[in-house]
Amino acid sequence: MDLQRLVVHDVKDRIGSLAMAMEALLRWAGANVRYRDLNAALGLSLRTTAVRGNACLGWWSTHGCDAFLVETARLYGVRLRALHPPEAAVGLSEHEPFGQHFDASYAPLVRRALEHGQPVIAWQGWPDARAWLWGLITHTRDEGVGFGGTTMWSHGETVLLASPPVQLYVVEEIAPRELSDHELFDLAVRGFRNAADDSAAADSNVVTGETAYDLWLERLEKDEVCPTCGNRGGRCHLQHARFLSSHRATGVRFFEHYRDGADETLQPLFDALAANCKGPINALTTSRDPQAVDKLVKTAQGRAALAVGVRAARSFDIATAEEISRLTNAIT
Repeated sequence: MDLQRLVVHDVKDRIGSLAMAMEALLRWAGANVRYRDLNAALGLSLRTTAVRGNACLGWWSTHGCDAFLVETARLYGVRLRALHPPEAAVGLSEHEPFGQHFDASYAPLVRRALEHGQPVIAWQGWPDARAWLWGLITHTRDEGVGFGGTTMWSHGETVLLASPPVQLYVVEEIAPRELSDHELFDLAVRGFRNAADDSAAADSNVVTGETAYDLWLERLEKDEVCPTCGNRGGRCHLQHARFLSSHRATGVRFFEHYRDGADETLQPLFDALAANCKGPINALTTSRDPQAVDKLVKTAQGRAALAVGVRAARSFDIATAEEISRLTNAIT
């Protein structure tokens, strides 16, 4: 297959870069897949993420997205090979020698994969505002770190990697298969359950569920909600709220789509889950308003007002986790 035809296309309101990369990959291989299903299968639709330390708040949601990537890909007929375990990627972007290590150790493996027509899933290294996204390396280049590829927010154009990616998965083989509803639900519910109880991250600094909300609220108690970006921290808060809301919107579509085909005893659970997914979207309305956030983030009183919405979103996620437990018991 022609790697040049492998492209991630931007779609309004979709900002799950790993799910979008997987959708592009599978469609390139001839599969008929849906973003909402992939995002659910990866356990991301109900996931709230935070990162301890000074990591940029705006990119928290991109950390640890690959917790279930290899298994999910396998069930969709894609065999992946991680060039290093997820835990080995922890903190790599902060080490200057990593560039040299990438050139010596990983770049030759990526080139060899591309020579055999095998794209490579990559996290970080993309240019400009796309730096922390997931995408697909599809060809070699003479500039930058020697590779180009496709990722979200690129208007369907290929782009040059500006720095070494931190995580890499070679797509060794694709024989697309359609998941049964049972397989998809097993994947999604497992991912949703782990996202709620913070049990799947390879990086101990990456937390999910209630703990993630606690860290977000701690940021809002400080003058700088994003120590990485300083005065621009309001934009980071805004982006995190948008990412979370977008994921919940895919959860709404997932539960509403499969509700009608479910057993009558399960339909009330699906209704409750869809309603609880809408809760954080509504609660974070102000946090997604650029003008409101720009004003509120500058004062303690304003940040306290933003925190009200974050706490409300957390309450809906707690209720969602309880419904997921009920759903798990009902289908096992």
